[in-house]
Amino acid sequence: MKYIKNVTDHLKSELKRIHELGVKKVAVTNLSPLGCTPLGAKDHRYKECDKDRSDAVIVHNKNLNEVVAQLGRARNSSQSEFLVLDLHCAFMSIINQGDDSVTQYQ
Repeated sequence: MKYIKNVTDHLKSELKRIHELGVKKVAVTNLSPLGCTPLGAKDHRYKECDKDRSDAVIVHNKNLNEVVAQLGRARNSSQSEFLVLDLHCAFMSIINQGDDSVTQYQ
């Protein structure tokens, strides 16, 4: 999972560059639960999420949160703002609600 650190480090440098261009507010989306997508769940007959993909997403999102927090601390909060839009929680709340009216992967 070393590549994940490379991705989030690159995101950090790009977010800094965006800020240096004068953008005051930057929102970044984290990864949705890729292990729970139809492609991710296919190998498990759509009954469960793929653990390896899910674990990679968790590591990526944790690293992303740390990067955004570092950027926020390094800047004057009155001059710039970085935030993470949490798609992972939004999708997991839908997946985990267990509503029988929602058709599961079939």
